[in-house]
Amino acid sequence: MSATRPHALLAHYLRPHAARVVAMGSLLLLGIAFQLMSPQVIRRFLDAATTGAERSKLTQAGLLFLGLALLQQVAQIATNYAAADVGWRATNALRYDLTAHCLALNLDFHHDRSPGELISRVDGDVGLLAEFFSRLVVAVVGNGLLILGILVLLWREGWPFGTIGLGYALALAGLLRVARDRIVRANVLSQQNSAEMLGFLEESVLALEDVRGVGAESFVLNHHATLARRYLQSHRAIAMLNEGVFSLSFLSYALALTLTLAAGVLLFRQGTITIGGLFLVAYYVDKLETPLNEVRRQSSRFYESLAAIGRVAELFAYRPPDLSRAIVQPVAGPLSVRFTDVHFAYRDQAVLKGVSFALPAGGSLGIAGRTGSGKTTLVRLLFGLWSPDAGTIELGGTDLERLDRGALRRRVGLVTQDVQLFAGTVRENLTLFDAGIADARLVQALRQLNLWEWVSGLPGGLDTLLGPDGHGLSAGEAQLMAMARVLLKEPGLVVLDEASSRLDPATERCLERALDYLLVGRTVIIVAHRLSTLRRVTDLLLLADGHIVESGRREELAQDSDSRFHRLLRTGLELEAALESAGSEAADSGYHGSTH
Repeated sequence: MSATRPHALLAHYLRPHAARVVAMGSLLLLGIAFQLMSPQVIRRFLDAATTGAERSKLTQAGLLFLGLALLQQVAQIATNYAAADVGWRATNALRYDLTAHCLALNLDFHHDRSPGELISRVDGDVGLLAEFFSRLVVAVVGNGLLILGILVLLWREGWPFGTIGLGYALALAGLLRVARDRIVRANVLSQQNSAEMLGFLEESVLALEDVRGVGAESFVLNHHATLARRYLQSHRAIAMLNEGVFSLSFLSYALALTLTLAAGVLLFRQGTITIGGLFLVAYYVDKLETPLNEVRRQSSRFYESLAAIGRVAELFAYRPPDLSRAIVQPVAGPLSVRFTDVHFAYRDQAVLKGVSFALPAGGSLGIAGRTGSGKTTLVRLLFGLWSPDAGTIELGGTDLERLDRGALRRRVGLVTQDVQLFAGTVRENLTLFDAGIADARLVQALRQLNLWEWVSGLPGGLDTLLGPDGHGLSAGEAQLMAMARVLLKEPGLVVLDEASSRLDPATERCLERALDYLLVGRTVIIVAHRLSTLRRVTDLLLLADGHIVESGRREELAQDSDSRFHRLLRTGLELEAALESAGSEAADSGYHGSTH
């Protein structure tokens, strides 16, 4: 979606619904016409009654008024329906495109924004636009046209009434124009403060165990109070602006109605206006207050919606990586992996510094290193979540930048320590809501991983509902689900960010049995957090400070007394502690081992 300016953004999503927009506009004009005609009928009724007209004429006028009132209500209902229909059709498409756009952006974009902030943009701002189409357009544009029609009819009745009505409308329009920029700025600030507060609240709830564990409750509460205070102050500023505009607009209305009645009474005494005409001008000026007041009341939401359009357009302005070359499909079968002099920096902080290694198709590689050595970054580069700053990454003999991203992620299975479960059934979580995967395929995959007994033992089997209102899974059970997801993809490369690092021994043994099948006939890369994991791969690679400090065949390194892996495998300690005891500051020693 190329449109990034607010007006272009609106035009882009309204264009497919042009016929509905025209129908909505026609209904809106029809309803306004009925509103303007109704007081004309009352005028005729009053004039006829005061001159002693026949009862039949009075009856006809009354029936005509009732008919116009009924048609006006029908037109209003139809207009509101058409506006809501257009609004939701357009904003549903916008929400879909905006979500897809955010998912296509690199991880550095997501690291700079909390999930709560993005939810506020994708759902909150787009929700405002749905209201913008379904209510605000009708309220603001429709009442604006009604105001114009009333002013024309007041001028038709006489220049004094036209002048009073025009002066009243211009005074209120000027007031709204002066207040508009301040209201827009206040709304933008309020929305930003709301997004920050909700984002921090979500992060705090998700990290509740850690917050309690380190005794950070006071910090969380104090910071949340600070963010809430900022939101309150910005929201209060909006309320004060609105109240100020309301007070001045009501004063203008009272003055305009007083002047109209005074001019009308004077002309009535002079005999230049009838009692019906006096009613008509007073009614129109009083009626003028209603749409002007409605425009005033809705102006804050209108400007808030304009601010939301600008913020959505700003989000679209972030460009995803150029994937114009990504048209090649990965090869079938196990995928070879090759890193050639790969460099990557995050916010000018170098993470990988000239990493080079090769893993043949069907091979298995264990990657070890202390926290911050670059292990996770290497995995994310391989999965296409980031692009290297320099160097090349080849998968199946093809440059990763040329591989179609959708096909790439279908051919690469990634299992991390934290598994995302969705509100849905076990079946939906395994298939990721792909209804095209038959239950027979699911059962086959679960049996192959020795997991069918576990799934069939759940309260509802594949139909067991997961999530806050359903069955809860342990960390180990969630990992088992992730293994089944990967098998259903039939990937050529499986990447494990040590899925068993946080599991109890019984669940880990079940997971190990699942891995025994999953890793057969596929290329495997395992980011190791436990020494036991290093014993199941054929090749090893040690990272330190973004460099490969040692690599080679596991059997050879285990027998080499000078090898750091030799010392690691003999310690019996957890990997992080073993790295410390083995003196893993290898980058300082100048040893870089062999790479292949």
